Amino acid sequence: MLITSQFWLFANTIFNSIQAKKLFAFLSLGAIAGAFTGGELTGIFMDVYTLQPETLLPICAVVLVATIPIVNWILILKRDPSGKTITFKEKREKAAARSKNPISDILHNKHLKLIMGLIAVSVVATTIIDFQFKSVVESAFESEAALTSFMGRFYGRVSLIAFLIQFFIGTYFTRKYGINGSIMLLPLALLLSSAAMLLIPGLFMATLTRGIDQTFKHSIDRTGRELLFMPLTNQLKKRVKVFVDLFVKHGAQGLAGLLLIGLTYGLGLGVQSLGVVVVSLIVIWILIARKASKSYIGQLRYSIQKQVNKTNGLKAKTADETGYLNSISGKLYREHGIPTSEMSRILNHPDPDIPCDVLRFMNQPFNDNWANSNGDEFTQADLTNTENQINGGKVKKVNNLTPHELTETIRQEVIRYSKLIKIFSLFRQIHSEKSKKLQNYLEFEIELSSRKIFGFLSQNYKHEDISNAYRAISGDDPDLRAEAIEFVENLFSWEIRKIIFPILDNFPNRDSLDNGFTVEFSNSDEIITFLNKTLPPPLRAEITETIEDIVQNHGEIV
Repeated sequence: MLITSQFWLFANTIFNSIQAKKLFAFLSLGAIAGAFTGGELTGIFMDVYTLQPETLLPICAVVLVATIPIVNWILILKRDPSGKTITFKEKREKAAARSKNPISDILHNKHLKLIMGLIAVSVVATTIIDFQFKSVVESAFESEAALTSFMGRFYGRVSLIAFLIQFFIGTYFTRKYGINGSIMLLPLALLLSSAAMLLIPGLFMATLTRGIDQTFKHSIDRTGRELLFMPLTNQLKKRVKVFVDLFVKHGAQGLAGLLLIGLTYGLGLGVQSLGVVVVSLIVIWILIARKASKSYIGQLRYSIQKQVNKTNGLKAKTADETGYLNSISGKLYREHGIPTSEMSRILNHPDPDIPCDVLRFMNQPFNDNWANSNGDEFTQADLTNTENQINGGKVKKVNNLTPHELTETIRQEVIRYSKLIKIFSLFRQIHSEKSKKLQNYLEFEIELSSRKIFGFLSQNYKHEDISNAYRAISGDDPDLRAEAIEFVENLFSWEIRKIIFPILDNFPNRDSLDNGFTVEFSNSDEIITFLNKTLPPPLRAEITETIEDIVQNHGEIV
């Protein structure tokens, strides 16, 4: 038990949120395979080689010692080039509470209290389910040999089913339904089977209920429960996780034993009557799981907001913003009298076209005049009028779109984004000044496209959440980016997530983007046609001339 807890603590420490979501399912798969292999090897050692039980202990010790080089190898992989071990979320950990008492940590952290409650209630409920199952099975078989044979086949087949579920649908299920689906699947399934056990008691329903418990507990549910710890700092996880895994679980099992004694011997309840208690506990389990999933999202939201706000800059992020946003603010104030606070409002306006128009104007890599989102010339006078337009409500709105229309709008922008990425990757293969000039613009336009995608998303979700998530995803901190991706994946609907998954998985890579929206261009004319349709009018002539010149000097680019 201690080794298992330490393993998951180690995994929680070295992986960030998005890595954990992808890999924990495979780690659970390895645990299932290891349990099956260990059982089979034990049988071989005992039956074939006639080893005594005490002889198996040195073999176990050798296996554990063999894992030490593997752990060291993993730690080496997690070192930066300077040789310093990377400490994930180091800044947050320095500000974390220094308490060394895990009980105090749990009592002062709502999310930890929910995790502890979730584990405790689930252990009590499943312990009673196990008692029901064993009682029914014992009464169903007269001989000990038949009972042993049934139990062996049952647990062997359950392990196989758990392995297959985790292998084929574990990662997909976790990503599609998020943390809420992962920790709600087991109690919901047990609620249905336990309710059926009340109505149709017997060996079949008892076996089905226990099978559901053992199948999902060690697969999808295990992944979800481990993910609940991810938003916590490493220091806090190190202090409380082993305590929760050991003392809370074993304490809950002891409590379940006392409860069973009271219910069976004290109140005289039978196996079927215990179903009422089980159903009641599972309902409480579901309520706690629902609150825990909301708390998980809240923890991610708080962490992202706290770290993003430390930048103290304008709430905007593109490829070139890091170096020139402050100069933009100063220039607008000196030349046009627009305060920094007003510029911030412009760049964070809910209509995604407004900040994109402003940033296009300020970047100006090709022309002095730019076109706004309506195709009209965008000049310096528009900067002064933009705030008046915002206050007067005269800008184009997209928040009146239906969910279906909004999803289609986002899909069209993702298609545009994907094509820009494709063109960018093609021109990266050509080394010339004009190609580099075009790449700089395309990269800028790609950033504006990603900004628009998140801007559209803010129409149906809290604008501050989307703004902070975008800043984190487009930033330089890989752990903060992973937290933000995990946050939005648990926030958005599945229909939207299917569309933006390729962007989230690929961000911030500019070399390639392989997804269902990508269209291969057959020649440079198709690229010119696409860019002429999607770029501001003042740029089209120079873009066309640039591409034609590159083709003439370097040959066809596709």
